Amino acid sequence: MRLNQRSNLVQALSEFISEEDLVMPLASVLSLFWNTNVVSRDQLITVAENCLMDVLLLACEWKLILPLTPSKTSAWEDRLFSGLDASSYEMPEAVRWSVQLAARNGTWNVEPALILCFRAHHIPEDPNALVKLVVNLATHDSFVSARDVIHALKMCSIKCSADFIISTFKSLGIISPKLSNFVQASLGKGPLYELNPSLKAGLGKQQSQRCLSFAGGKTPSVREGMKARRCVSTLKLNNRKYKLQPQR
Repeated sequence: MRLNQRSNLVQALSEFISEEDLVMPLASVLSLFWNTNVVSRDQLITVAENCLMDVLLLACEWKLILPLTPSKTSAWEDRLFSGLDASSYEMPEAVRWSVQLAARNGTWNVEPALILCFRAHHIPEDPNALVKLVVNLATHDSFVSARDVIHALKMCSIKCSADFIISTFKSLGIISPKLSNFVQASLGKGPLYELNPSLKAGLGKQQSQRCLSFAGGKTPSVREGMKARRCVSTLKLNNRKYKLQPQR
């Protein structure tokens, strides 16, 4: 990653991460995942040095990266159950596309990154409709159920089955099973899922800026922008073409 790209990434991460002293080393850590989803702990030490544990805690909290440890399920909380120490760490695929685009644009705008991610993985559905689906799921205050996914699929006119979408979104790191909500699951809502918080932080930006421009052009805070995503109805990728680095 070039110096100007790292500077852009720092600027983008600062939009939703308040720990100013950790944004720079965090950006350095994330830059190691430019061409790959898995990086060793030794590589992370070379760039994070003495603040490695603080950076790991922050990165894992936002699900930007996760320890690559043996687990019984694919749930993020299951992988974090044994702590942050691991020989290697993994970046979710959807996050990697968001990081690459942020390094080029200097803003944490997830929707165009998701469109590129969906296209790269040849998902048999309109990428814009899939992004609209993610935005729809992100409007839920806490977690989403399989029933919520089925309802959102109908709202977005997506023909793929809920099982296929859930499996695909899990593999890309967009959602993860929520293991600790057995009570709600037992009430007939089915399995519960949580949306990746780092992706959620960058949803609905175009529309939120549009909505808040009516309030005298005030720059929205991150939380205000996340609330304003509720009014997103259509999502389009602008005419600019992005050539992101493929995974090796």
